[in-house]
Formats: sequence, C-alpha cells, structure tokens
Amino acid sequence: MEDFWSNPSSKKREVLRRKLFTKEGIRSEFVEQLSPETVELIDPGTISLAWSQISRPGVIDALLDLHLDYRTNVALYSKFHSYFRQYNPPTLIIWGRQDQYCTPAAATAYTRDLPDAEICIIEGGHWAVESHGPHVIQLTREFLDRHCYSPTANLSAA
Repeated sequence: MEDFWSNPSSKKREVLRRKLFTKEGIRSEFVEQLSPETVELIDPGTISLAWSQISRPGVIDALLDLHLDYRTNVALYSKFHSYFRQYNPPTLIIWGRQDQYCTPAAATAYTRDLPDAEICIIEGGHWAVESHGPHVIQLTREFLDRHCYSPTANLSAA
C-alpha cells in the first residue's frame, strides 16, 4: 500500500483492484489468518453482502481512492499522538489477535501516548466484530458504563 501511496500509478491501482476488490479478495479480508473455528463464526452472508455492495458500479474506484487518501491519515499521526498525550481521553481499543494488518503489539503501542487506555486483545482478525460481535458489544457497553452517563445505572440508584 505504501508503494501505491508514493507512486499512485494506474498500473499499481489495477494490481490493488485485482488483489483486494474481487469476491475472493473480500472473503480474504474477513478470514485471512483465522483458525477454521473462528472462520466458522463469521456468517457467510456478511461476506456475500460486503461483496454485493462493493461490486456495485463505482464503489471499487471510490474504495481505491479512499485507500490512496489514507496516506493523509498517516501524515497526521503525530498530531493524533500529540492530542492523545495532551488530553488522555478515555479510550477502549479492541483488537483481533489474528489481525492480518496489525499485530497486537500495535494495539499496546497506544499506551505510550494513552497510558490509561483499556486494551482488549480478543480472538479474531481485522474484522473481529464479525466473528466475536457479542464479546465486542459487551466490552464496549462495560467501557461506556464506566466512562459515560448510563441511564440504566441512574435507574438502579433511584
């Protein structure tokens, strides 16, 4: 991807199109590097729905443009990290242990700038919410209950 960012030629764009934005490429996004047991947890309909939406006219080109534009996020990382250090916002990071793009070490690296961040490494890959949705929801609700106004907590106090 970084090679595409530094020299976004039409040839490199087509390589990405053929690698990422095919029916098999989209399936790979969901299941790459996962154990067979974890793959079984992902509803095949989710993958089919993703492909049916992505394969609509113009969507793949828009996604290729988005992938190219992601380089602007990378250029802003130092500003993000500065904000994290200055404000230390409550942060929950849920990371799939088998993420094909970033290892769990990338998740724990956030604690350099966010020492109070809650890091939860769970089973699953880059799309861990697809394989472990109930667990992700539980972790998120618990985090929000600890850090935000909770109407249910208010009712129990009454």
